[in-house]
Amino acid sequence: MNPKQKLIDAFKHDPRVERFRALETEIERHPTLLQAYEDLKVAQQIMVRAQANKTPGFPEKKAAYDAKLEALKSNPFIEEYLDLIEELNYDLQWTMGEIESQINAALHPKLDEEA
Repeated sequence: MNPKQKLIDAFKHDPRVERFRALETEIERHPTLLQAYEDLKVAQQIMVRAQANKTPGFPEKKAAYDAKLEALKSNPFIEEYLDLIEELNYDLQWTMGEIESQINAALHPKLDEEA
């Protein structure tokens, strides 16, 4: 098995990923939860665009996003789901950073020696 496949398998079989999938399936069975989550994602996109463009309405957009987030977090399924998204995303970003560092070290060994 090549290293890429090993990494993919490690993530696929991580108990947190399995729990994430189970929660995702449960959320999809409840149209109101699914719609509330979709609304949250839209509110987040609007908020991020407003922040990036430095629009004057950013505080209102952030408040709308925060209100939707708090309402969703009152549901234990959604709260755990959102926590897992954050945790898994952090792990994925860290893993990608480590891979990038190793590639850079291999391509530019002198830079690695100077550090």
